[in-house]
Amino acid sequence: MKRLLATLLLSCAAGLASAQSLPQGVTLDAMQATRDNATGQTMITGTLHNGTGRLLNSASVVFTLFDAQGNKVGEASDITYNLDNGGNWGIRATATQPFTRFTAYEVKVQ
Repeated sequence: MKRLLATLLLSCAAGLASAQSLPQGVTLDAMQATRDNATGQTMITGTLHNGTGRLLNSASVVFTLFDAQGNKVGEASDITYNLDNGGNWGIRATATQPFTRFTAYEVKVQ
């Protein structure tokens, strides 16, 4: 029950997640956070879609983590390589510190 409640709270916070600006042709979708009470870690997941018209040698996302007062408490990130045009990447960024909301602060592609 506690895990379900934590998942619901973090999923609501995920609705606030959006990058400052995305590279042209790149979209983020289905961002959510799920806490594992056994390990104390939270996994931020979502999908990055490559609609740039070219192969991406690399794509990375940095999430900024905030507490209930809006203070930055950390970051979590993930990276992938060789993402084909039209391809989707399943983002999985692990946060080891507690947070109440997050935002996709930086999205880079090369």
